[in-house]
Amino acid sequence: MKKIFFLPLLILGIFLTSCEGDDNSEENEMEDPIPTGLEFTFITSTTTANGSLLSTNGGMTSSENRNSLYFSERDKGTEVVKTYNISTNTWSTNIYEESQFVTKRLHIINDRLLVLGGQYINIYDLPVDGDPVVTNFHDLKYSKYSSAAKDQNIYFLGNENNIDGTNQDTGLLKRYNVSDNQFSDIATFTDAKLDASAEIVGNTYYVFGGSNNFPLALYSDFNTTISKVDLTSGSVSTLNIMPEKPIRVYTAKKGSFIYVGYETRTDTNGDGDAAGDDKTINFGIYNTQDNSFTVLDHNLDDSDLYSSISNIEIINNKLYVSYGNPQFGSNEVNIFAADLQ
Repeated sequence: MKKIFFLPLLILGIFLTSCEGDDNSEENEMEDPIPTGLEFTFITSTTTANGSLLSTNGGMTSSENRNSLYFSERDKGTEVVKTYNISTNTWSTNIYEESQFVTKRLHIINDRLLVLGGQYINIYDLPVDGDPVVTNFHDLKYSKYSSAAKDQNIYFLGNENNIDGTNQDTGLLKRYNVSDNQFSDIATFTDAKLDASAEIVGNTYYVFGGSNNFPLALYSDFNTTISKVDLTSGSVSTLNIMPEKPIRVYTAKKGSFIYVGYETRTDTNGDGDAAGDDKTINFGIYNTQDNSFTVLDHNLDDSDLYSSISNIEIINNKLYVSYGNPQFGSNEVNIFAADLQ
């Protein structure tokens, strides 16, 4: 499939509109009380071709305007985008013949779906039906990264693969402006924060979890910190407030609250290696106003070794979770939802 690359003026015309994207839609809303727990009910299910939608590799986002959830994964040489319409309880699938890195991060800006694949940003008109417009990364290549968006900017933090083929787990936070196709360096962390999760509230970039190394290795590679970046000054501060080390972490914001779904593991054999260990599902709320973290009870089943969550999203006062068991060739992804009021 031939790629169509952006020209700066085309990007400018597409993105500089008066309409804000869904990534900016909730910062000014009234706060609800912090719930005491999350009561999830099954909503729907889909399949994942290679397990990506049951891992940190798959991407998920939502649109309140369209009352829909969006998912993306790599399937061999293609990019798969799935749409779940909550109103009609229907799924649709779009396949684009392109091969890039397995990590997918999704954002909606000005009613367009941006699928970040580490080498290109693919931009789909909504509803998704057909090939995207593609923009490159100026020879930058990312994997195992987190991202968050505000206005016309997307912020990246993760494993940067340079054009000469070397990997740099630098902990460098970069900003990509979709209107002019330019990158800027914003801040540098002291650790790599691979496979972290991030949200922007106000003018602060919040980072949860992340590992110092890839592939997944030792418990000592993880920590209980939440990092904050002032997006104006680039200053970084750290709070050591999460109750346990998250091995995998997923976030979604609602006003000044950041909901955190995270997976912990139990080192039953005492070897210090997290790979293959028993998984436990956890939820909490980080309050950006007072820097508190509240653990929430929930009813998702994690009684077996491997069932866990793989993404979370908030839409219309419901917390949606993708859930399943990625072991033994399972390809079913279950979607659960919990009311937040």
